[in-house]
Amino acid sequence: MDATVIQAGETQLLLHVPETAVLGNVTVTVDSARSNAVMYDPPPATAPSSVDVVITSADAVGSYQVTIGFSKNIVTVNAANVHGGTGAGFTGTPTTINVDNNAGTVTINHFQTESMPTGTFTVANLAFTPVAVGTSSLTLSGVTLTDTIGDNLPANRISLSSDSITVLYVP
Repeated sequence: MDATVIQAGETQLLLHVPETAVLGNVTVTVDSARSNAVMYDPPPATAPSSVDVVITSADAVGSYQVTIGFSKNIVTVNAANVHGGTGAGFTGTPTTINVDNNAGTVTINHFQTESMPTGTFTVANLAFTPVAVGTSSLTLSGVTLTDTIGDNLPANRISLSSDSITVLYVP
């Protein structure tokens, strides 16, 4: 694959790397002289590369449910790209994952009874699939949080690790 030279100096070369470039060795050839290979690792298509659902609670958490809204014109969600978090009892895949890419929403919930997680911890991680270059705001709605005996906890104890996701390129 060829890259377009943007600027060339005696000791530096600035290139436009095609969006379709993949992980691998890169060499520069001038006339018949070839450089040593340098590893190219493409940047992620989105920034951040994924978003965490985070809970901060002094009370032990037993369950949560949350709907995350996103711009369907910028990103989509695949249920296979929704994973558990780091909080005790919430490391497995969420119990329910309902994706509606036409509406731009994903609803997830998880229940656990064996652990007593408190503090700040992650209950889920979502990797979005890029659709078009741009930025999608992320919103929370339908938030429910309970303690380990089923009593409601304040919904404001749930947040996202980022309030938006930016698509840098579409692979």
